[in-house]
Amino acid sequence: MRNNWNEVYANQKVVLKTLAVVDEIFLAGGTAVQCYLLKKKYRESEDLDFFIDHEMSSKESSKLARKIIALLTKNEQLHTIRHKKSEDGTARIFCSVGDSLEVIKIELLNFTADRFTDLDFLVHEDFPRIENPYNLLLYKLKALCDRTDTIKDLFDIYFLFKILKPINLKQMLLDLEFKFLETTAYVYDSERIINALNIARRWDITLTDDSKIHHAMKEAIIQFQNDFASTLLLAPKELDFSYESYLNQKMQENACEKAEDYLSFFEANMFLEREIKDILFTINSQYYMPNS
Repeated sequence: MRNNWNEVYANQKVVLKTLAVVDEIFLAGGTAVQCYLLKKKYRESEDLDFFIDHEMSSKESSKLARKIIALLTKNEQLHTIRHKKSEDGTARIFCSVGDSLEVIKIELLNFTADRFTDLDFLVHEDFPRIENPYNLLLYKLKALCDRTDTIKDLFDIYFLFKILKPINLKQMLLDLEFKFLETTAYVYDSERIINALNIARRWDITLTDDSKIHHAMKEAIIQFQNDFASTLLLAPKELDFSYESYLNQKMQENACEKAEDYLSFFEANMFLEREIKDILFTINSQYYMPNS
């Protein structure tokens, strides 16, 4: 249980900047999604999940873990560094920062997966190699199938779809299959995702934002869980779970000519209403922005 999330994120930044010189690794996982890909954070995320950008033997992976520990040790701000290696080869490193009680956990996952479509990393001042939304979606779909006791992966998938353009379903499923088949020997296909979506999940996450809106946010996520499963059964050409697509559909259903009319008179979910209004405000601000 965390006592000070501001300290957690400040400590994460120290670790990330320390490891920025390690070219072999990139940041993925929930922290990449919530802290760096989205414009604002919707849930707290405490782990730093790193993946390797090329195939490594167990010996090479262990050498890389030692390199990371050596870099952490050289930083005088970091101390009490502990290292554990799991049976699947994942290296888990724990370290403390200064006088803070918020220990940071680093995971170096010992498998390499191909990257598809957009091969560019997000470059941030905290860390120069952060996985992009599409490839993070593939990681999160795998995690959704593997970890059926938590809501966190479904939660992140919901928001990744909000920032992605419409996705060709057939291509996404092919990418998902080939991304993990060689390294895990499992086939992650539409049926497996649907089965995972049909499982009730434990809300084991700490939500950010206004607590008054948390219930509505949960309702939106659960509705998305059902809609995603139903959509996969229909096997459309594209997946589009953007707020823009949702708004257009609802305006047609309710015979509304203006977005404001639908949001004011028909949208019952407080969270969705706020999110869509934020997007419309951003679009309008860009449209009316004077030329420089």
